[in-house]
Amino acid sequence: MPKYFISIEAAQLLRDNISNNTFDEISDDISTNYSTAVSVFDFNGELEHHLVKVLRIRVGEEVLLCDGRGTDFYCVVTHTAPLMLATKSICLCKTEPDYKVTLYQGMPKAGKMELIIQKAVELGVWAIVPVIMERSVSHSKKEKRYQKIAEAAAGQSMRGIIPKVYPPMSWKEAFSQKPIERIMLAAYENEEERTLKGTLREIENWKSCINEQMGQIMQKRQNDVGVWIGPEGGFSEREVREMQNEDFKLFSLGPRILRTETAGIAALAQFFILNTDF
Repeated sequence: MPKYFISIEAAQLLRDNISNNTFDEISDDISTNYSTAVSVFDFNGELEHHLVKVLRIRVGEEVLLCDGRGTDFYCVVTHTAPLMLATKSICLCKTEPDYKVTLYQGMPKAGKMELIIQKAVELGVWAIVPVIMERSVSHSKKEKRYQKIAEAAAGQSMRGIIPKVYPPMSWKEAFSQKPIERIMLAAYENEEERTLKGTLREIENWKSCINEQMGQIMQKRQNDVGVWIGPEGGFSEREVREMQNEDFKLFSLGPRILRTETAGIAALAQFFILNTDF
């Protein structure tokens, strides 16, 4: 059963619907089992068209909707002309990882970013920041298309949220806007000793660390992590120096050189496996 995302306002309609439904007796006629139903067209005409015209959904079939904030709505079709849904049950989505991982992806050549977004969302990424780095060839800006790809991938992989894909930004912008409490990891092809597994071991306490510049202990959000991946050609020497100066943890993805569209996927998969998400 695929999942479709709806607005918060639509989610409230579905919440109200389940509380308003009464069941006097169960009938073979689905439409009589629910005293009230919600018109899909009222909150998403595009979704109604997809379900009725493309999937040719029938009365009695179930539809899974999500508010994008971790709540799932299991609904049943009561009518198809117009499309009406009745809420059967509401539950919290259980597919979200404990860690909120933001992927900072160096802008690759045209077309590759779409694959990276799709696979990163399927693996469990929280957000994606396309970064125009020194060795980036493409400066393509397809914010709406990128977000659509993220939404489709989130529905296919049964996510509870739609990861945000930020507009492409410069290295300076991405570097200056990163949260100070976020633990930063970077895949670097010239790092020969430290693996991602070893890097995570070096971070002795995820809940707190010493901020040497401020001379105090900061409570780091245990689950807030940034993973940086270079474009074709990797990070420049200047970018590596800046990351090292900001206490980024550089790690190797192994002895083989990976394409940029492979590196992010490999790093995310490793991270979530090491943190028992699989």
